[in-house]
Amino acid sequence: MPDDQAVVQVPAAPPQVRLRVSVQTAFLSRNSQGVASFDWAPHAENVGNAQVEIQGAGIQGVTNGSGNVHLVTTNLADGMHTVRITHTNPDRNSTDPVGPDIASGPGNPPSRIYRPLEFEILTSNGFLHDVLDPFDPDNGVAHGRIGNRRSHNWTSTHLPVDWRPIWMHTQRERGARAVGDIELIVVHHTGGARISGAIHTLILNPLHHDNANDVGSAHYLMNVDGHTIKIARESQRISHVGAPAGWAGFTNVNTRSIGIEVVHANGEYPEAQYQALLPLLGRLQGHGDFNIPAHRIVGHSDADRGSRREDDPGMDFDWQRVQDLGLGVIPGFSPSDDQTMYAGFWANNPAAVLSSGANGNAVRELQQDLVDIGYVLSPAANQGVNGNFNVATERAVHAFQSHFFSRNQDHPGGLVRGRVDIQTAFRIKNVVAGVP
Repeated sequence: MPDDQAVVQVPAAPPQVRLRVSVQTAFLSRNSQGVASFDWAPHAENVGNAQVEIQGAGIQGVTNGSGNVHLVTTNLADGMHTVRITHTNPDRNSTDPVGPDIASGPGNPPSRIYRPLEFEILTSNGFLHDVLDPFDPDNGVAHGRIGNRRSHNWTSTHLPVDWRPIWMHTQRERGARAVGDIELIVVHHTGGARISGAIHTLILNPLHHDNANDVGSAHYLMNVDGHTIKIARESQRISHVGAPAGWAGFTNVNTRSIGIEVVHANGEYPEAQYQALLPLLGRLQGHGDFNIPAHRIVGHSDADRGSRREDDPGMDFDWQRVQDLGLGVIPGFSPSDDQTMYAGFWANNPAAVLSSGANGNAVRELQQDLVDIGYVLSPAANQGVNGNFNVATERAVHAFQSHFFSRNQDHPGGLVRGRVDIQTAFRIKNVVAGVP
């Protein structure tokens, strides 16, 4: 080699930096000690065909069947970037609030619909340095702020994302119905603290047509953090209230109602659930396709004439907050003359109690008030107004107390369930006066 020719050293190309984004669906749950975790038994659901884009950087890709996509981030500028996730199928994206407009188009809806998800990441030399939780304006809470798999399991080259659908099509729809016949909303609680079991029961279990009275699903399912999933179209009948059932004189409750299941076992309902539920009730009640009067919003225990769900959603549910929106049965005036109320039953003994086995005009007046509020004591011609304090009357009183002495509507003394003391009698008169 001639002396005047130097060897030119070509620098080696820097190693390619690849960020693996894993898009799955998991759900926030809390165990009996209140510890939060993300789970969906037995495993999270991988989301394929999710478009993952680092906005403004020209970096994007689509997840495979395992929910993974590898993005080349070698030349990504240092700093904050917005990651946006949408589905490649336009029908699987929606920015509408969870409610009647979701999955409402003609034909069969897709199995899942998602809200486009955006959140911020901080990168350095192409590597992931930090992840910021996004804000979910529909629910009014940070998206999965507690223990989000995305924020506590990420590494510099792996970003796991929890992308929860707002629509998951249940397999338990029981056939079409006229939406103009819908005149009632029924609020339930699941009786369990975790959403995973509710998903399997209400969404994934196939419909068994040999049991027409099976209580198998609902139209909406709300998690402990307020995340709400629509699971059935309002145009479809769902069996969410078992037999016997009734409200406002009709017994075909499932045909004429919308069911909302709230994940809850016992104790106080989280604020996030009220922040999601109250607007949902307003959207449903105000929707022009339905015929739901403002006072036709009740609990499962109100409409259930059996003995299975006497405390559903239970006395921990704050019905006062529903009433503050002008929804549900709102108590009216307080009776001023306790000498004549219920045939003067308390005129001489304010400590007296109407209970099982009683009969006469006081019971007949009580039964008529319960029927006027909406409770169905009997499908018979007299609607169960017979003057006999029977099992149906006792169950209706129990359900009334569960609703109208619930949280922030306290009984001033010791409430005895299923029995009518003077305070319960006053409250019944309050409520019947508020029924339009």
